[in-house]
Amino acid sequence: MDSLGGSSFTLMIACISPSSEYLEETLSTLHYATRARNIKNKPTVQVNAADMLVMNLQRQNAQLRAEKEALELRLGLLVDQHSDRSRNLSETTMTMSGKEGKSHGSFSEIKLPLLSSSKPFIQREQPNTDQRSEMYRLQLAYDQLLRDHAAVNGKVLLLEDRIRHLESSESSLNAHAATESVTSSHGNAIDYLKRQVRQLQQREQDLMQALVRSNTPRSRICSLLPAQRLDVDDVA
Repeated sequence: MDSLGGSSFTLMIACISPSSEYLEETLSTLHYATRARNIKNKPTVQVNAADMLVMNLQRQNAQLRAEKEALELRLGLLVDQHSDRSRNLSETTMTMSGKEGKSHGSFSEIKLPLLSSSKPFIQREQPNTDQRSEMYRLQLAYDQLLRDHAAVNGKVLLLEDRIRHLESSESSLNAHAATESVTSSHGNAIDYLKRQVRQLQQREQDLMQALVRSNTPRSRICSLLPAQRLDVDDVA
């Protein structure tokens, strides 16, 4: 498979000649340029491993926050639905209690109307049971949503703590790298000064030898030399 390598866009300039003398080279260049033009390179950004990990954690954090908001929305809708069901159940219970009181009052007067009204009362009791089952189902769903919300919230807090830890570690590494850079610069300056001292000492020795060869008096030589010599170890 043809590949140009690397992870960036590649610009290629193909030089051809109309002369028959370079026909073979021209055809080879055109053939290679045609193949290279069909290669699709996708540029990628070189990212540090620590930065990539922080970006992935931030992406997961954003995803978990979105899930948390969705769960909170579902939880709010379920709470509203639960409140409506409870209100309807309370109204139905109050209505049935009132009708039951009236039926109990008429029982002392006549039994036949009470027996005839027992069938509708049983029929009204059945919807009440269905509502209680629905309330129980909604309560289970509500509890499950609360557990899911707590789990997502815990993951969000854990990811935020990891992000803070990684950012703190990265800051420490940057500070350490800056300190090493300053130390390296100081060491380079010391080495430079040592080289300068060695050169000056060598020049001093050459000067003394030249003066000795020229039969210069010793008092004159001492007056030409500096009063205090700088040693290489003094630089450090």
